[in-house]
Amino acid sequence: MSLFGKSAKQRLEQSGFTITKTLFEAPRLSMVPSLYMDENHRKWAIVLHGMEPAIHDYEDILDCKVIENEEVDVRKDMSRRDLFESVLENPAAVARANASRGGKYCTRMDVALTVRGTPGQESTIGIPLIGREVLRSSKTYVLLRQGADKLCEDVLRMRDASKVSS
Repeated sequence: MSLFGKSAKQRLEQSGFTITKTLFEAPRLSMVPSLYMDENHRKWAIVLHGMEPAIHDYEDILDCKVIENEEVDVRKDMSRRDLFESVLENPAAVARANASRGGKYCTRMDVALTVRGTPGQESTIGIPLIGREVLRSSKTYVLLRQGADKLCEDVLRMRDASKVSS
């Protein structure tokens, strides 16, 4: 039961959506979306806390990929002035970019899901998994990367299944 009214799962069930698989369950009270699958009706749903679930067809999926360390670009050829301005704008982002530059750390990991929105439009849904420095050789990084890859595989499998049945 949800704190205020019906849970997202109950609202999905009321709309005829049967959860056959949970692709990603967001932490409680976070602003991260959860993803559910209804294999019988060839649909998937995205749920953000406090909002009505959005139900999509498999055909709405355009792409899914794991993105790492895409924030501030700290290049060796940057002028001192450009680097100084970057530091003033967002010092934490520059520090993370420096940490990730050698490849030893992952400072950000997101699953980016591109879907068909209103006619002719695309939307990208981001699911953040890492937001601070994590050593790439750590078990935490390996588990999160495996989870991100599995989520992308499941989403792309839905997309590909829609092409086969068409």
